[in-house]
Amino acid sequence: MSKNLEKLKVLTEVLTVRDEKRLRELSLYQSFFESIPVRTFVWSVDSKLNIRAKNKKALKGKCANLVLPNGSLNDAFSCIKMNEVNIEHHKKALDGNRQTYLSYEGDIVFLTTLLPIDDCGERVVYGCSWDVTNLVKISKAVKQISASSPDLVADLENIINMSPVFKLINDLGT
Repeated sequence: MSKNLEKLKVLTEVLTVRDEKRLRELSLYQSFFESIPVRTFVWSVDSKLNIRAKNKKALKGKCANLVLPNGSLNDAFSCIKMNEVNIEHHKKALDGNRQTYLSYEGDIVFLTTLLPIDDCGERVVYGCSWDVTNLVKISKAVKQISASSPDLVADLENIINMSPVFKLINDLGT
């Protein structure tokens, strides 16, 4: 009985250290993302698409400032079609394929990146979404004014082409 208790004690300590490390890391990310002027969401999911950790903000409308339970990826978006798209990309990431794509929640556009990681023998996916709505609007506006102000458009297109974020958003299809 004493050996089993000792094994349980060691296991409990190992899991406690692991969980404390995750909480410290999440707190660090939360502090970082609260200090930048771009709405950003981070999370990780396990192989069953259960959310392991996420920053405290929800993606959905009325809940946007509430702390929500982790739940499942199925709960992340209010739009069923976008949920299907996100789940498909997460499954591809769980197969080991890094994903970068645009996702939508109402009139908000997110640039989303998913990274597959092996964590203690389990494949998990770390995700990050940035609100790029205004960048998409700027890119569309430049395309709309091209006929009336070709010189201005040329300058703006040059700026956009020099920006890796604008280039990525345009390549992903705004």
